[in-house]
Amino acid sequence: MPTGFHWEVQGAAPTKHLVAVPDASPAVWLASIGGDGDSCIATIRRHKARANHIDRPFRTTAAAAGWVARWLDRQGGLIQEELARDTA
Repeated sequence: MPTGFHWEVQGAAPTKHLVAVPDASPAVWLASIGGDGDSCIATIRRHKARANHIDRPFRTTAAAAGWVARWLDRQGGLIQEELARDTA
């Protein structure tokens, strides 16, 4: 994960999923990964309603986590700035 973000595990088996959250705003989820073990779905939630969400299927959790991490690497700084303004 890029600096400033971390994964949290939410839910219990079999609905357990990973949620990407900013370190400074842990109540805000930006992406999640969930699945049944054979495949998974990564969902990116766009902050400030740029789009409701984007879903993408993956074969493995590692592949989904890589996609989310790359997205956060590109967009995370803007999102952190928006969150900082919202809490100021």
